[in-house]
Amino acid sequence: MHLQAWNFSFLTGHSAFSKNKMIQDTVGYVLHSLFLVPYYSWQRSHAVHHQYTNSMELGETHVPEPVSSPEEGSVGIRNSFMQLFGETLGIRLWGVYQAFLHLILGWPAYLLIGATGGIDRGMTNHYWPDPLTEPKQPKKELFPGNWKEKVFKSDIGVAAVASAAIAWAACNGIPQMMALYGGPLIVVNAWLVLYTWYVLLPPMPCSTHWGPYSCFFLFFCTLQAPTYRCRRSSFFTGQPQLRQGRLAYNRSPLR
Repeated sequence: MHLQAWNFSFLTGHSAFSKNKMIQDTVGYVLHSLFLVPYYSWQRSHAVHHQYTNSMELGETHVPEPVSSPEEGSVGIRNSFMQLFGETLGIRLWGVYQAFLHLILGWPAYLLIGATGGIDRGMTNHYWPDPLTEPKQPKKELFPGNWKEKVFKSDIGVAAVASAAIAWAACNGIPQMMALYGGPLIVVNAWLVLYTWYVLLPPMPCSTHWGPYSCFFLFFCTLQAPTYRCRRSSFFTGQPQLRQGRLAYNRSPLR
């Protein structure tokens, strides 16, 4: 039920839920707030994500970390894992560590500090309209113009739901609140990151050297389509896109 609710909220973020703007924004606002996601903020950032897919400078999510040597950044940390625990165990522990960071902390980190986003827009926050750090391209800020007011409007719904969850925990105990709300919310967040990983896979994993295919994996391979016109700074040549997402993107609010 929680996952299906997020699917509906995702459609509202794409302006693909209803032709009636009032119905669309009302449903989107309520559902996003229940997931502690600011509706208008995410609507804007997700449209920007589609606009700048594959851009190393302005991509909104899943942008590879730029490093100049094997000792820098996460690459250096991964190498230290393998040096400390051996190549086989080290890479497995690194995978567990990365899974925790992305599946448990990844979505909140994206909303709070724009984790995995491009470097030119600076550090961003979906609950605050101004960049947290000085952007390299100020004209490309995430929330320009009237979007700043919309960010604060989104915060009202999130604050209301967060306050209700705190009151719930205070009255009936944290275990009950976590069992019925907090726990499912963590699962939905992890699922959101997990399926995004699958959709953003480049075409390479579908080659035959991966051996026998599972129906589940092949399904995700079919979601991909080649990019025939790539940006100069794109970070892989296959741009996976959902056909539905392409149609919905044309109605996504970039302005």
